Amino acid sequence: FVLDNKNLNVLSFARLFLFASRDFWFEVPLPFYLRSPGCDSLGEDFPCSQDSDCDTGGTCGDVGFCENINPGGGCGGLGLSRVVVGAFLG
Repeated sequence: FVLDNKNLNVLSFARLFLFASRDFWFEVPLPFYLRSPGCDSLGEDFPCSQDSDCDTGGTCGDVGFCENINPGGGCGGLGLSRVVVGAFLG
């Protein structure tokens, strides 16, 4: 290793940062986005009596409307199943 070359050290740090950022994106936020339901299939406009009445990523809530399966809400994703997301991301 050549540690006294400043340009090489800067390049190494930049590559480390870029690759680490990419790896973090695929491990944390991307699965949440792929599994969260779309906003157009939740709320009072979508009554339900059981979970199968809701789109993927949604569940039938206590009040009889489709709501987000994830605690804390959040929508706008693709609503893919856990199996599909696992197969996609490996």
